[in-house]
Amino acid sequence: MANVDVNKPVENPVLVQLFEERKNVQAGDEKQLQLMNNICRYIANDGLFLAVLKAPGKDSTKSYELITATTGDKYLPVYTDLENLKKHPMHQKAYVHTGILTIEHMSAMIEHVAGVVINPFSHNFVVQKDLLEHMMKTKKQMNLTLQETEVDHDTQVKLGDPKNYPQEMTDAISEYAKTNPDINAIYLRLMKREDEISFLLVVDYTGDRGSIFEGIARAAQKYMPVNMYLNLVSYEEPFGKDAATNEPFYKK
Repeated sequence: MANVDVNKPVENPVLVQLFEERKNVQAGDEKQLQLMNNICRYIANDGLFLAVLKAPGKDSTKSYELITATTGDKYLPVYTDLENLKKHPMHQKAYVHTGILTIEHMSAMIEHVAGVVINPFSHNFVVQKDLLEHMMKTKKQMNLTLQETEVDHDTQVKLGDPKNYPQEMTDAISEYAKTNPDINAIYLRLMKREDEISFLLVVDYTGDRGSIFEGIARAAQKYMPVNMYLNLVSYEEPFGKDAATNEPFYKK
């Protein structure tokens, strides 16, 4: 969950910039898909949003202001910052009571609404209930799967190279690796195990396995596509040596 500091103004400049970039991409192309992944990842991992309270001091779904779409569905409007909140015609001048929400808060509220709309009077980014649930589920799974992987001889695994190379992720991992002299090399493969597809990192290292793997996972997390997982294995294990048949993307 993103850290909430009520003494600091809520601002999301990275997300606002992503929304602005969204205006200039073609629907359905690869750049648009990557942009959507970046937006969803930011909302899940770093987003803090303002919501207007109808009744100050209460913290329930019914206490937050809702808006009604032309279809009759109700949505929870949230705002990246005060500037975008003030674009609401009813809140341009009058003081409003607000609460600060994360994806965890919004996920707990969607039983009563069709979804969430971010900056409805400017960027109008709609997050339907099923997408919000998927983002929350994926976030929980990512937190569980950013760890080392062991594969036994009875497990059917297919390895390949990613078609859409995660350059930002490997760059971030490489920057971390440069700070850790115990990391010798890191290899990237695409791994399919049963119905799960994930990135596999084979790490050639000396020193403490736990701290190295944790450091790599933390570096990668912000750049992981929403629908992907990350697994790590040591190069010294038989599976690691078998998997590392390509060139490492990082080498000391």
